[in-house]
Amino acid sequence: MCLVGLAYKIWDGYPIVIASNRDEFFARPAARAGFWEDAPYLLAGRDRISLGTWLGVTKEGKISFVTNKRDLRDPPVSNPISRGKLVENFLRGEFSAEDYAKNLYTGRNFYEGFNLFLFDGKEARYLSNRRDGVETIGPGFHALSNSLWNTEWPKTKKIREAMIRISEKTEKGNDPSQIASELFHTLGDEEKASEESLPDTGIGVLKEMALSSVRISVPGYGTRVSTIVMISEEGVCSFWEKTYPGPFTRETEDVHYEFSIVRK
Repeated sequence: MCLVGLAYKIWDGYPIVIASNRDEFFARPAARAGFWEDAPYLLAGRDRISLGTWLGVTKEGKISFVTNKRDLRDPPVSNPISRGKLVENFLRGEFSAEDYAKNLYTGRNFYEGFNLFLFDGKEARYLSNRRDGVETIGPGFHALSNSLWNTEWPKTKKIREAMIRISEKTEKGNDPSQIASELFHTLGDEEKASEESLPDTGIGVLKEMALSSVRISVPGYGTRVSTIVMISEEGVCSFWEKTYPGPFTRETEDVHYEFSIVRK
């Protein structure tokens, strides 16, 4: 997954709102979001090669997502562990966000570059193996792509500003599906960034430009899945996923789940 907007304990009526795009090669097999047969409390899509995931939520209200930290100048990792396991292991386990992040910290370099968000139902943490320390996430509008937490790229700026704008006109009691529809509209934005605003991750200007839009569409690669997760003050989790069967299609295969969170 390559873009996430997060409204954390700041959106009126919704302590958690997530809007995300997962970018991947279309040839890589993956399952659409659903409750896993081997972990029926865990709702997520699933990579069919590593069997991990990029974003998931549990019936107890734990949430996690991961993005790649992209910089081709970083040294390669020998026999890396799949980054999708970072999310899966947290959601399967009993660790708090703080304890999981601290335990992972010593082994973080067994993975290629990553950004990991952890929410245990009470507190949130961020960890990357391309910077030191574990960060406590505070209330606010946050955005993450393939650089570090809240690094401003054109696409992270766009998703963050859209979430602020939509939240300002949202009132308690508004239909969450209408909010999701507006967020999905932003997640489908294919406008490229200007050349002067592009990041430098070692892949060259042409590739940076191709990857600069919120929704990516290039031959064989692009935004595979768009996901919205909203958790209300009443503890109801609403989860929407739109799957693109190809890089240039407008049609999507959609799933929607809604359930009440059961706190331990």
